[in-house]
Amino acid sequence: MRKAQERMRAARPYAEKIRKIVGHLRQVNLDFKHPFTLERPVRAVGIIVVSTDRGLAGALNLNLFKSALASIREARSKNAKIYVCAVGLKALQFFAACPAWSCRRPRRTWAIVLTPRI
Repeated sequence: MRKAQERMRAARPYAEKIRKIVGHLRQVNLDFKHPFTLERPVRAVGIIVVSTDRGLAGALNLNLFKSALASIREARSKNAKIYVCAVGLKALQFFAACPAWSCRRPRRTWAIVLTPRI
């Protein structure tokens, strides 16, 4: 846990710099509109869920899945197509056990791509 915290602290300056650059780019030239900066209606939503492989962090996984399900409900309310990429053994087990999702598991990975059954 300590190594992960140290890596997060080491990456913080990079994240701050990226945040400043993106904020600066949004304000530079208001006449130029790049397709990536335009707001469009939401047609498809991709959610990547990264969980643990073991059950020692139950609260972490529980809160992660609650947040993912809230995002899925929000996307459904907008009638968007939903794709979930589950990474980690607990996420695989959680979404594979749900009958509302059809699973497609790429070879030799610990990830699955889920689409809702219609």
